[in-house]
Amino acid sequence: MDGVHVATHARGFHPAIILIVASGLAPLIHDRLQEFRPAITFFPKPYHMSEIVRTIRRLAA
Repeated sequence: MDGVHVATHARGFHPAIILIVASGLAPLIHDRLQEFRPAITFFPKPYHMSEIVRTIRRLAA
């Protein structure tokens, strides 16, 4: 099961869940994640940890 499948299952259990996804396969994954907009933030690899932390802080506020 890949991350998109995990996100789909998580959304099934918790429809209001906010997702953060990182992938080294950005072109392949990006289109599959469109169904989750706007409740998803996507980071293509390589990413900076500071970006992830900033996003988590913004989403938690």
